[in-house]
Amino acid sequence: MTVGLRPYPEYKHSGVPWLGEVPEHWAVSALKHACSGSALYGANVASSQYCGEGVRFLRTTDIGDDGKLKPDGVYVTSELAADYMLCDGDLLLSRSGTIGRSFLYQCELHGPCAYAGYLVRFVPKRCLVPKFIFYFTKTASFSDFVQLHAISSTIDNVNGDKFARMPVPLPPTSEQVTAVRCLELMNGRITRFIRNRRRLIALLNEQKQAIINQAVTRGLDPNVRLKPSGVDWLGDIPEHWEMRRIKEICRLSYGDSLPIGLRGSGSVCVFGSNGRVGEHFEANTTGPCLVIGRKGSFGKVNYSADPVFAIDTTFFVDTRFTQVDLRWLFYALQWARLDAISKDAAVPGLSRNDAYVTLLPYCGTDEQDAIARYLDSRLHSLNQLQSAVSMQIDLIREFRTRLISDVVTGKVDVRGVAAQLEDEPIEPEDLSNDIDNGDVPEDDELVLVEEAADADE
Repeated sequence: MTVGLRPYPEYKHSGVPWLGEVPEHWAVSALKHACSGSALYGANVASSQYCGEGVRFLRTTDIGDDGKLKPDGVYVTSELAADYMLCDGDLLLSRSGTIGRSFLYQCELHGPCAYAGYLVRFVPKRCLVPKFIFYFTKTASFSDFVQLHAISSTIDNVNGDKFARMPVPLPPTSEQVTAVRCLELMNGRITRFIRNRRRLIALLNEQKQAIINQAVTRGLDPNVRLKPSGVDWLGDIPEHWEMRRIKEICRLSYGDSLPIGLRGSGSVCVFGSNGRVGEHFEANTTGPCLVIGRKGSFGKVNYSADPVFAIDTTFFVDTRFTQVDLRWLFYALQWARLDAISKDAAVPGLSRNDAYVTLLPYCGTDEQDAIARYLDSRLHSLNQLQSAVSMQIDLIREFRTRLISDVVTGKVDVRGVAAQLEDEPIEPEDLSNDIDNGDVPEDDELVLVEEAADADE
């Protein structure tokens, strides 16, 4: 049960194992009985019939896991869309591919839309508040139903009739309205919390990058004599340093394809451009290593103190032909921003030749070790703070998931809660990774950053 909310006084068994108990005065009904239109299949339109403007044509791939439309889409003519136009409050469920993905259509927000054949449409009656049933599709109970009825084939699917016969909890309409209002207000607060924490993470990343840049390009001696680097955008470097291309410093080898039969069969970490992604029996690197993404998250650098298996979307630094301090190189490659180097292609990526010609400010091995040790120490508290903030985001997301489930399945009684919540504006959820340039972190976030910086002095 969600902390701070009480259960209903009396419960009854719903008669549905994956739904469990519901409040005594709630009904449990097949979804089709609460809809005036049930399991209406979408249009089968070939991609050759898409056009640049007209009516937006919704496919499963246009709907995110959170039930929101992705920004880019396809369009069809009004003639093709005529029999498949959505009306305000319609619910779409994916019956194939990513089964169970849901979308609630709102005319004012989404504009004219039609829908494709792998989606089925439900038109709620007045007894069913559309957002209430949409929230139900975000619960573990709904996921259990989908998994129970999925047909394993080339493409998993749950046909429209099975969705139509799906039992759903139905509190009185006024209670549905109250539940939705409560969830919208709480979700607005959670959204603001996550947005502010993401701003803090962005600030921490900026501060870490500034610390790395200073150490990698100027060293640790503030009184060192400087000379022009020969690179206009870099400026001066210490007088005894030189600029070297990556190919003069280390050798980059291609990662390997992971044999499917060996997945999970050993204890050596599998590394990709985003870090650890699984297990494998035999490493293809020796000792500490650097792994650099060449596809996907290309240019992203990961360090491991132990041998790993570098997958085929990465390069790894071959230590047999590399004499530099790997920790220093880890930071130097972060400064070099290899993720900004990409040829125009259908799939952007980092070529080894482009990486090899990238210039780095180079110093002796003793100084490399000193810089690496300094940065390890200097960034430790910032990394800890960043991890703590990320954990806060994960925990509040878990709370939101649990809250939605508890409210719409009747595990908690919110009838007296919504009235107690202040009448604040409901914000649309925006959990993208992008931080608006105009956003200014709140004061408590700036204090956290300053305290973390002071702790490192």
